Amino acid sequence: MKIGFADNAGSLLSVVWHCQQEGHDVYYWTKEDDGAKIGIGLVHRVKTLKELIYERPDAVITYRLDKEAEHIKKSGIETFGSSGATMELEDKRLFAAQLCRSLGVGKVPRTERFTDTRAARKFIEDDKSRTSWVFKSEGGSVPTSSTHVTKSREHLLQILDYEGSLNRAKAFVLQQKVDGIEISIEGWFDYRDDIGWLKPLNSTLERKPLFPGDIGPLTGCMGSVVWAWSGDRPKLFRQTLENLTPYLNKIKYTGPIDGNFIIDYIDRQPYFLEFTPRFGWNALEAVMAGFNGDFGEFLVNFAKGRGGAFKFQDRYMAALRVYTPHAKDVPVTAPIREHPLIYPKDLWFDGDQLRAVDEETIPGFTAVLEVCGYGRTVSQAVDPIYEDIIPQLQVTDITYRNDIGDKAKDDIKMLGEWGYIVEKDIRLPISYTEAKVIREEWYEPEGAGDTPSSVTDGAGHGSDK
Repeated sequence: MKIGFADNAGSLLSVVWHCQQEGHDVYYWTKEDDGAKIGIGLVHRVKTLKELIYERPDAVITYRLDKEAEHIKKSGIETFGSSGATMELEDKRLFAAQLCRSLGVGKVPRTERFTDTRAARKFIEDDKSRTSWVFKSEGGSVPTSSTHVTKSREHLLQILDYEGSLNRAKAFVLQQKVDGIEISIEGWFDYRDDIGWLKPLNSTLERKPLFPGDIGPLTGCMGSVVWAWSGDRPKLFRQTLENLTPYLNKIKYTGPIDGNFIIDYIDRQPYFLEFTPRFGWNALEAVMAGFNGDFGEFLVNFAKGRGGAFKFQDRYMAALRVYTPHAKDVPVTAPIREHPLIYPKDLWFDGDQLRAVDEETIPGFTAVLEVCGYGRTVSQAVDPIYEDIIPQLQVTDITYRNDIGDKAKDDIKMLGEWGYIVEKDIRLPISYTEAKVIREEWYEPEGAGDTPSSVTDGAGHGSDK
């Protein structure tokens, strides 16, 4: 198939790469100069949107390009991914919160929007509720994190003084802090379908702080554990995204939409944080790694209104992001052509040498790779990333978290206790190392005539025998 990709600044490279590796003809265009170098030598780049349309691909997937998406539609090419309505859902935090409150999409923490740090300071000084607040920026440059989880009233006032002195937060919200398990739930929605939602729904437990133990600045993502829910209407979906259905039909939404929530430790109810009405990173790389079938063909069929159910290789999927310090043309060595579970991020090929694009993904760092895995347990999905793939990488001052999956195990257990059943059947967790030992020391238990019911293949993925 011929698949086109239109991107704002280079975010889609991993998807383009995956579809090319499947054998599809890909055509990749980025609007912003920041993404002009991303993917050179890796995938087929086109210089203009006009050139992309001229190739007449079977479908074009867009990313945060509302006007360009409309232009592609008018040319008669099937497309999905971007619109003014979707960008409003993501960018206007107060609008999204009010929409959720009106539709019953989970509970909504108290949310106040400001365009002036002085007004926000006065609000906090006058506030008698003893509420803890989270600062979330809606605009401006971002030399540090755009989200600040404050620990006290004094801490928040410091943040307001800092933001005001730089005059960088053009608009922002203060949102009541909720303590609990942060979890997203995602569905692929097509207003042209009578049911609307593709099955199954999936959820992600994501770690955003830069350092292990959730220390350091918030990043876009350091690592994710993803799974598909059993059943058509899992509990978390019924409490949240399902109630968004009338609005999605109204705006004629087509594409993935993710709702980020915190399930409160005390009342065990989901509280809305934000929407991601687009591909979400790095959960999508995890999904692509565990997808059972041709993902490029799925994208084209979905664009044409022929989306089918998702099928995955195993229960859990995981993705780990690898960074290098922000600098020009840092060399990167990784077997991306040989290993299907490694995806390029802000990279280009200089002859036969991979190099990092001079692009700052987070302050001080450039994302270069997403490394993925899947398996029957969280350990089987995560351990091969650290034990098999990371040792094959040569990245200058390589930076990644070494604890992705650790907290997910505890969170999944607690979710089950709260009635959010992740696993239908109960299996004892088994580490990747233990699984390899079982395979290498295959034995028949004394007095038993059957082989063990669950073993692993050579890649550490569960398989029933």
